[in-house]
Amino acid sequence: MNLGQGIAIGLSVLLGFNYFIGTIINRKKGTSLFRWLRDGAQAVLGKVTHASWVGSSSAGGRLAIGQANAPFRRVEMLYLLATREILPLLWLQRLRGRRDELVLKAVLRSGPRPNGRSCCRKIAAPATNFRRTVSSPARKSASGFSTTKAT
Repeated sequence: MNLGQGIAIGLSVLLGFNYFIGTIINRKKGTSLFRWLRDGAQAVLGKVTHASWVGSSSAGGRLAIGQANAPFRRVEMLYLLATREILPLLWLQRLRGRRDELVLKAVLRSGPRPNGRSCCRKIAAPATNFRRTVSSPARKSASGFSTTKAT
């Protein structure tokens, strides 16, 4: 056996072992997160009307509450686990800053009521009111913004 074959065999064993361990870790994380979300959602938001896995228990899950407590009408929760089974994809996700994800979608019973400070009003502010902090003394920058020294 030459060096290339040894490297190929070693890499295959490493990837196979990682797939096995990654699947076990994701399955445990998936089932515990599923139970935690279900129990917490039922205690706070109402009865879970739909619960399913996304692919398998090691990929993620979806929970839906059809008749949620006020102020919500419906709430859906989707969690996606990082791909721990395939080592190069896990490294790529880590480099991109992606981890396990939780997506919440909530439908309110009614829209927000406007009050004296409405979020829909446009506020006109001149560009000279914007300041940014830099480490140099106060001066006008080329963009017209006023800059100040960090204190």
